[in-house]
Amino acid sequence: DGGFDRRIIELSILKGDQDREVSDEEVVASFRNEVDPGSVGENFMLQYLEAGKLGHVYGRTLFVHGGVSERSMGNVPGREGVVSEVGAWISELNAWGREEVESFKRKPWEGKNSRSRAGHGLMDYGVPGGNDKRSVIYHTWLVGGNAAAVPEAVVKYLGASGIRTVVTGHI
Repeated sequence: DGGFDRRIIELSILKGDQDREVSDEEVVASFRNEVDPGSVGENFMLQYLEAGKLGHVYGRTLFVHGGVSERSMGNVPGREGVVSEVGAWISELNAWGREEVESFKRKPWEGKNSRSRAGHGLMDYGVPGGNDKRSVIYHTWLVGGNAAAVPEAVVKYLGASGIRTVVTGHI
């Protein structure tokens, strides 16, 4: 909330004239340029998505942005069933994410802002409640601001693959 207005301020600062009026069209163009495959050099957000991963396993440690829930563990969008081994799950999840980015790059502006838009699955995966609440991006192990116990099913799922530590971007 408020991102559009903050972008107006940011653009006026970047242009070196904080008194200059920034049009809505300039704001929209700036957001589009961040992900436009044709905006070489300006499309830093697309480059970030191309380089990023949804998860990473390093030894006995799993890195994810939000966390692992009973609903997200082993879940890969569009795939039936649960991937039982954590390394294979994360590998499949990252492959799915890369394909979503590549799909968007092939047809970036088709489908507007609908579910038919290329890359929509990854966009949905990255928002609160997205992917039917089966995301490692939006999950927290906090209840009322305090750490809660990780569900036993999650501990068993991760432990069966030798995962002993989960590092998250937030709790």
